[in-house]
Amino acid sequence: MHETVVVALIAFSGAVISAFGASALTNHRLARLEKKVDEHNHFDSRIARCEESTKAAHRRIDGLGVKK
Repeated sequence: MHETVVVALIAFSGAVISAFGASALTNHRLARLEKKVDEHNHFDSRIARCEESTKAAHRRIDGLGVKK
């Protein structure tokens, strides 16, 4: 009986340690995902500025064509 309790406690402690390890890994992966989302959001704002700059360049080019 005593051996069964010891084995059960060892198994339980292994399960608890494994759960904490999985939790830490999940938190790490979530942090990496949040970083990627932030990078994507920054990319989106850069594209918007680039599109606005392109529109301005097209207006200037169209203005040059009118002067001819």
